[in-house]
Amino acid sequence: MAEVRSTESTSLMIERGKDSPAKSSSKGLCFRRLCSRQGLIILSVLSVCVVIVVAVLLTQGDDETPPPLTPTTFASKVKTKDIHLHLSVLYNISQKYNNTRSAILGGYNESVDYVVSLLNTSDYYTVTVQPFTVQSFREVMPPVLNLTQDGKTTAFPDVATMGFSASDEVFGSLRLVSGLGCQAEDWIGLNQAVAVVQRQTNCTLYDQALLGLKANVVGIVFGNTPQFPSTQLRSSVRRRNDSATVDLPMIGTSYDRFLELKAVLTLGPINVSLSTSGELVLQYTANVIADLKYGRSDQVIVIGSHLDSVEAGPGINDNGSGSSMNLQVALELRNHNAQPTNKLRFIWFGAEELGLLGSYHYVNALKATDIDALRNISCMLNFDMVASPNYIRGIYDGMTASNPIAAQGSRAIQRLFESRFDAHTLPWQLTEFNERSDYAPFTLSGIPAGGVFTGAEGPVGGKTAKERRLYGGIMNVAYDTCYHLACDDLNNINSEILGQMTDAAAFVIYTLAEERNLTSFLFSDATILHDAF
Repeated sequence: MAEVRSTESTSLMIERGKDSPAKSSSKGLCFRRLCSRQGLIILSVLSVCVVIVVAVLLTQGDDETPPPLTPTTFASKVKTKDIHLHLSVLYNISQKYNNTRSAILGGYNESVDYVVSLLNTSDYYTVTVQPFTVQSFREVMPPVLNLTQDGKTTAFPDVATMGFSASDEVFGSLRLVSGLGCQAEDWIGLNQAVAVVQRQTNCTLYDQALLGLKANVVGIVFGNTPQFPSTQLRSSVRRRNDSATVDLPMIGTSYDRFLELKAVLTLGPINVSLSTSGELVLQYTANVIADLKYGRSDQVIVIGSHLDSVEAGPGINDNGSGSSMNLQVALELRNHNAQPTNKLRFIWFGAEELGLLGSYHYVNALKATDIDALRNISCMLNFDMVASPNYIRGIYDGMTASNPIAAQGSRAIQRLFESRFDAHTLPWQLTEFNERSDYAPFTLSGIPAGGVFTGAEGPVGGKTAKERRLYGGIMNVAYDTCYHLACDDLNNINSEILGQMTDAAAFVIYTLAEERNLTSFLFSDATILHDAF
């Protein structure tokens, strides 16, 4: 906040003495009166001079023009302690709503109110709440998986219904998917089977389920990754861009239980019955959009983060961290009345955890109603999970964007983040655009994107030895062991990396905000023209 200087008026009081001598000559009396008058005049002049000097000293700094903001000075203005205040508010909101801020529950709506209330206190931003509808999945009855081997039937424990599973009871032989389950050949020979497959990071649950459906399996058991040995997998299975689902009963289990199933299968054939029961519920949620009133409207920079959490937890790292960081960046711009060359548009997306629904809704709505506004978006910066406890210092790898036009422009953004970390002699690594966060609808539309990321579940096997040498932390453990869990609370924030990511984000945001020709900057070494639409 701009400092408000308060001053008190300064006065000089002169009190006339009460000297009344008993005897005095008329000449002496006249002399004393003359001296008295002269003294008063001198003192009066001195008092005026003192008042002027004091006034000048007190107001000396008020007329000085503050130095212009630069990317470096602006980055120094965004304080981690202020971001922590927002995180505390979001956590307190979650505690009123059964430890969650999911987009379909009250905790999300109150999170929206909080962001809007802070941004709406002046006309610096035009704030819009963009509503849209989503289908949510609700488990009606717990799933049941019964195993029959050698004539003996037992209930398999610790299973959860996957989001958007079909409701059904099916019977078949239990079979293990070969390979990773990301290719059609991995599912050969599983006709009418209940398939067992482990979740992967190089293909989505929807991809695996769709391959299973095409292979004519009757149900799927998903095993969690090694980073979560005792945590049931309880995730949504649907396509991100259009929310398509797979008509199969599907359940999830922990990594250890997944290994148990694999071990049991080595003992001989197993027949199973699998039953699931759930329902779809249509509900409203919203995005929050804050448009800076200054800047070129034909060179818009979108700064995005998702505001919702999963139903299982309060989502303080995922993604209270990115949302709170972006909020404080927006507030600091306003505090300093920044008037950058390019228009900044902050968006807090809803329903990311339900399949990137908020960001897809935003982009698809522009495609349908205002294609010129979409063309005017020069780039998108995405901040999702920027304070992971067992962190990496990740920068999105521009060349991994699936759209070649977006990839070319994203490289320039990537280099900005690299330069900022290099300036502080901080090691970093590239992380791929895997379309698991809200940049996806932008890059797929040919819009360059970038950002930083401190890690979620991490690779199979957890943090590597090389990453341990670079960043410290614990090897063979997830970057965030509370990812999508109830323990993603205020204790799940690494303040040191949050501060470093905030510095880099603010630096890059302000650098791009002042770039006079964004297209030339982003595509200076491009082999493809930026004409995605």
